[in-house]
Amino acid sequence: MAEPIAPAALMAACAPIADRAATLRASAIREIFDAAQRVPGALRLEVGEPDFASPPWVVEAADRAARDGATHYTPNTGIAPLRDALADKVRRVNGWEATAAQCIVTAGGVQALHLASPPCSTPATRCCCPIRCGPTSP
Repeated sequence: MAEPIAPAALMAACAPIADRAATLRASAIREIFDAAQRVPGALRLEVGEPDFASPPWVVEAADRAARDGATHYTPNTGIAPLRDALADKVRRVNGWEATAAQCIVTAGGVQALHLASPPCSTPATRCCCPIRCGPTSP
């Protein structure tokens, strides 16, 4: 069995990372968020957060789900009932044929674009914005 690393040795090994981390700027989206926090009545669009409280039925459903044990990681593509409901909505509302297997649920728009871009392009594909840019980009 290997001997544990002494704390001083561990800190010394991490020093180059720690020094570099000390020079990193805060995310621009967080700077905007912090500035907007100081403006009463500001229209808050910087983090995609709604400007209203969650409706009671959403709070109750989340509470019920947590009490029923839905507190673990989900599949990367989303839970089956949600993907089924999404496919149904796409068929019913949008008029497109869709199956749950064709639906992926993401945590947000940036993740969705990141996942959708590679299969929709090739190295020769011309893009309007070939690099990721936006408030969350360095």
